[in-house]
Amino acid sequence: MNQAPGCSIGFLEKGEKPTAAELNLVSSGTAALRFCIGNEETQSRVFIKSINWNRVILARENGMTVGFLSFFQDGSGPFNVCRSAFTSEFGLISGVLRFCAYKALEKRCTLPECYGYKLAVTGGMRNKGFGSSMMAYWISHASAAGLASIEIEVFGKNTKAIELYTSFGFFEARKINLKIIGRSLPDTTIIRMKKVLRAR
Repeated sequence: MNQAPGCSIGFLEKGEKPTAAELNLVSSGTAALRFCIGNEETQSRVFIKSINWNRVILARENGMTVGFLSFFQDGSGPFNVCRSAFTSEFGLISGVLRFCAYKALEKRCTLPECYGYKLAVTGGMRNKGFGSSMMAYWISHASAAGLASIEIEVFGKNTKAIELYTSFGFFEARKINLKIIGRSLPDTTIIRMKKVLRAR
């Protein structure tokens, strides 16, 4: 597996506790959730206590976490968030409505066998191979689990990410136009990409 020099890729070790920086990094900043949960700080408060670390691959350099890839597999994703996290942040009525919107969005992630939820590398560490290393690790993990395919979504204007995924054998499976809620997102077009791991 190709890895960036000085980089370690993998899950948290058994018994290992995440650092405060890892908690903040993984729990914040998902663009597709802005319209129902808000900015990075709000998302972090809602999700920080509900991270499922079995669905988070970390990239570290010299002991410092510089990125992560979170995913859904077997219906389980990176967050086990409950309704009370939303109601304590937004109040009863708004919290319930936002929780329902979140669960509706999450449903699309549970349909494939394995779905890449978020790939992120911290600003100063981009273009150094960490994203590619995490992608390679995720594909290897899914293959070892005997999965037939994996899927990931990307905004249509994010050509750099599309090129990365294509280099790993992903192809465009579907194009989604979000005419209404897309106004609050970075782009109104989402492309779902798929990689076949083995023939069914």
